[in-house]
Amino acid sequence: MSNIRQVAFFFVTMSSAQAFSAQWDASASVITMIEYSDNVEQTERGEEDLILSLTPGFGLTGKGKRADLNLRYDVRGQHYVGNTKDHEFFHNFLGRFDYRAIPNRLNFNAEVVVEQELEDLSRGLIPDYVTGSDNLITVGRYRLGMDYLQPLANYGQLSFLAGVFLTDESGGNQDTKGYDFQIAGQDGSEFKQGLWNFSYSQGYQKPNDAEYSFTQLADATLGYGLNQHLALMMNFFWEENDIQESVRQENLDSASWGPGLRFSPSDRTSFEINYNFSLKETNEDYWGGKLSWVPTSRTSLKASYGKRFFGDAYDVQFNHRIKRLSNTLTYQESIESYSTEVYNASTNNTGSLICPAGPVLDLTQCEFSNEVNPDVAPDKQVITFYTPPPAVGDELYLSKAANWSSTLRTGKSTYTLNLFYTQRLYFTEVKDEDDYGLNFNWGIKIGRKTGLQLGAQWRELEESLNDSGFVSDETEQRYNINLNHKLSARSFMVLGYLYTERDGSTSDYDENRLQLSYQVVY
Repeated sequence: MSNIRQVAFFFVTMSSAQAFSAQWDASASVITMIEYSDNVEQTERGEEDLILSLTPGFGLTGKGKRADLNLRYDVRGQHYVGNTKDHEFFHNFLGRFDYRAIPNRLNFNAEVVVEQELEDLSRGLIPDYVTGSDNLITVGRYRLGMDYLQPLANYGQLSFLAGVFLTDESGGNQDTKGYDFQIAGQDGSEFKQGLWNFSYSQGYQKPNDAEYSFTQLADATLGYGLNQHLALMMNFFWEENDIQESVRQENLDSASWGPGLRFSPSDRTSFEINYNFSLKETNEDYWGGKLSWVPTSRTSLKASYGKRFFGDAYDVQFNHRIKRLSNTLTYQESIESYSTEVYNASTNNTGSLICPAGPVLDLTQCEFSNEVNPDVAPDKQVITFYTPPPAVGDELYLSKAANWSSTLRTGKSTYTLNLFYTQRLYFTEVKDEDDYGLNFNWGIKIGRKTGLQLGAQWRELEESLNDSGFVSDETEQRYNINLNHKLSARSFMVLGYLYTERDGSTSDYDENRLQLSYQVVY
């Protein structure tokens, strides 16, 4: 596992012969900014200062017949004129390499991400490079993956996915490392009346020397079609979890089997109800159900209900994308750590907006996209909206997360809205967390070269210690307004105001900030 970092960097930077013969595109950008804050130290007393920052960046993309390479690097340096803080530098790097070894069959990928994340949520819930810079920590994430698809003539198909990952915390004592893989299969057109599918997945993560989790999940379905719309089903489910140093519960396993009935009024819609006999003491016998509705290629709804080792288990995934509107609603329950939650959020994005690289200070310069993971130019970035992760750490927890993100573009306006709620039940610490909030932005063109953007962020974190009954409540809200003007095809200026208010058990403060920035892309 210790070589994941080196191997990921090797593939991302060296690519392959196919990548070197690709079509290349490069871009560079520079952002200069002057900021005034009346509370740099985030205290009730407040201390003002003037901050000067410079952020150069470079992007590179290569697209070949079988390989794609995407690189982006930005570095921000800032100076506090009043010497309230020392000079600071922040590095952000994104590198991804995809290789199609056998087109439509076998793919390999490598990813390297280096960015700043929150170190302690009791000191700040929203990342901030100026007043909250001392609460940011550099985190490197490295991943190697592959996926393989094997058709079985008209009888079905098999799929295999695997990956290894490493999360490196700058200044931390431990790296989180792990792997995951899944093998699955489903019936093909040759089965006129018979139905079958199965999947087996395995995941391992080791956040430190004393703790680890090893999870295995398997489910299978056999069915027989009575007619075009009705089928008899037999379902099987098995789950086994091994979590070292768990303080929450001892039995983390579940298994069941049972008959069911599936009704499919059309090829795009199916309903299933089943009765399951539990084979473990964690649950009694129970009713379950599934729903699948895919009316078009841009709209889908999948939902299920059952039981796992923690009791009732729900899963909901809804996506709706049209030319100017994108909506995604999800609810999922799974065993997570900081590393896996951040990775899942970055890969399961809706790809709603493609914006210029750097801080998004002008939504009117963003382009609407209805693709899930769109390819972007080296001077662009995909803006995603998802549940903010916990503070950088090595704890394991059961995550129950709901998220709704929506993007709308009408005429001269662009709207984005993200609502989230996550409950984290920790296995290796006697605490629970409720994390919820929203992020809203509205950008409007008020002239041929001028735009206005309004934004609001709110996040609240409630933490309870189960052994003592202690409860802490941290709340942070932020409001901003930006007036932007396009100077040329590749440059623009932004004048902004930002207000932040925090109410927590460890700190209470408010801050006013004025910003003036100039950005140019080469």
